Amino acid sequence: MKKYPMELFEAFARAMGSSKEYLADKIDIVIDYADKGNIFNDVPIAKDAIGLLQIKDKLMQHKLKRNAFIFLKEIHAGKIDSVNRFEKMMRHEKKKAYEFADTTLSILVSDQRGIKSQAIAKLILSLGEGDITINEFDDMLLIIEAASIPAIKALICLDITKEIRLQEAASNQESLISTLGVGVRFGTQYSFNEFGKKLHKCLSRETALL
Repeated sequence: MKKYPMELFEAFARAMGSSKEYLADKIDIVIDYADKGNIFNDVPIAKDAIGLLQIKDKLMQHKLKRNAFIFLKEIHAGKIDSVNRFEKMMRHEKKKAYEFADTTLSILVSDQRGIKSQAIAKLILSLGEGDITINEFDDMLLIIEAASIPAIKALICLDITKEIRLQEAASNQESLISTLGVGVRFGTQYSFNEFGKKLHKCLSRETALL
């Protein structure tokens, strides 16, 4: 049986579990102002990841710290019970835990706007609350990693209870969400599949203020 290194997952677990304490006196900090100070220097998961992966590039370090802060702020907005259930599920699926940590770190290092970092936290809370299965979580995480920021924003902002009519077929909105594989057009109506509806519900959760 292949063994999957769990150090990085354990770092994520510690960071999420301590998010309430870490953010106790930082929850009202505005990200744009924090960028100008040293508030990101002690972000838990960032410190662990920089050490484990020996990240030397200062710009990459800063982006990782900033996105980790955004990620933890979104986790903080959820229920600790949901985070605990997520961790418990992952500990029973070591391959998925390893892949989660690897993919999430990749996103935290590269995310330009913090939107993907928020999205991962929302998926974690949704899995912990039973809104999605662990396999759906796995697929959604990969979609978030590969998706463009405009496509994610378009899906979040879309009211999926309304049709996207034929005259809007060439619209930028439909073009963007089509890249996510969440639905298909039939004649005059663009229909979301069940997976797409779940992804939309996850990403449309109330967002922590940045």
